[in-house]
Order: sequence, then structure tokens, then C-alpha cells
Amino acid sequence: MCKNISCWELIIQKKFNEACIVADQEYNTSKSLFHLNNKIIALLNLKKYEEALKLSLEVIGLTNADYKSDADNISAGIAYWLLDRPNDAIEMWRSGLNAKYTDAAGGVEIPALMYYASVVNNDKALEKEAVKILKRKLKLKASVNFPGSIAGYLLGNIDEEELLLSYGPFSNLKDRVQSKSYFYIAVKSLKNGDKNKFYENLEKCVSFESYLEMEYFLAVGELDKRREA
Repeated sequence: MCKNISCWELIIQKKFNEACIVADQEYNTSKSLFHLNNKIIALLNLKKYEEALKLSLEVIGLTNADYKSDADNISAGIAYWLLDRPNDAIEMWRSGLNAKYTDAAGGVEIPALMYYASVVNNDKALEKEAVKILKRKLKLKASVNFPGSIAGYLLGNIDEEELLLSYGPFSNLKDRVQSKSYFYIAVKSLKNGDKNKFYENLEKCVSFESYLEMEYFLAVGELDKRREA
């Protein structure tokens, strides 16, 4: 293993076990939680969901209250979900709604995940809660930024084409935006009762291998469940 290669570079190369080792080394040197977050991504790729959950909870515990980010709740919730603990996942996501730091649209990601959970579980109360929050987020000035378009799409304000093009002039974000977008297009397909389209769009989501969009791991989990059924 090259000493100069970073954890993230190893993740991109799909050397996930090596990435975990390097992430620990990087963290021990810098004490930056950024490196532990990268390790969580590597663990999720290895489908070591128990370890990913444990580390996610450790990161939440280590984070100063003034620097709380909803991203930590998102990753912990996803690990819970992939461990077939949906109630814990939903509560973890819900507990991140008031985090100081959030996505560029002002906090669309967590209610969007709650919407996903409501569709999969056919939970009308949770759907109503998620929709209410998404409507509130869409009123923020920041909602013009991605992933604000996810809220617009889930609420029926924009169509699939507009959603997929919402990377705008930032072509370097195209893969990330489209990966996340296809996940929620899949969610809408499931809500409309079209399971074939649900899985087709999940396949499109994972095809981008966009590990920074955490919905990627949910899509992998859904496709795994289908294969195991």
C-alpha cells in the first residue's frame, strides 16, 4: 500500500479494506472527524453495517454541540435502516432536523429520507410529517441550491427532466445530482405502485457509484433485498 495515498483515493479505487486502515491512520494523525466519515463510507461499501453504525454513533458523540451536522444523523440512520431497524433509522434522521449544519438547500435531505421511509413502510403519518417539512424547506431562499430540487420533485412542483438537470451550470456535480435524483425518482415510482420502475431507477442511481450521496447505499440495500427475496 502506498503511504501517500489517501483514504478517499482508495475508496475511489474500491479498495475499501485498505481505505479503512488509512482512515484510522489519518484520524490518529490529525484527529479530524472528516477521516472517520470517510471510513464510514468505506464500511458501508463493505456492507459492514454494524461497524458503520458504531462508528457513526461515535462521530456523533465526538462532535462538539456547536458543530453538529445533520450528515452524521443521515449516515447513522442509513446504517440503522440497512440493519433492518427502520424505527431507529427514522428517529435518528428526525433527531438531526435541527442540526446547525446541513445541506446547501437548508436541510432537504433528512425530510426526503423520511419521505422515502414513509413510502417503503406505507406510513401515512410519517409521509404527512415529511411533506410538511419539505414544504417549509422549499420556502427558504437556499432551496434554489441542490438538493432543493428534490423537495420540489417530491412535492410535484417539477418533473423528472427538470430534476435530472438541476445541476445547472455545475457540470462537475452532474453524476452526484443524477444519482440522488434517480433514487427519488425510484421512490416516486414505488409510491405510484410501479415496482419495476422502482428497481430500474435504483439501478440507475447505483450506476453512478456516487458514494458521497448517501442514498446510494439505500439503493444498494433495496437491490440486495430484491435479489435475496
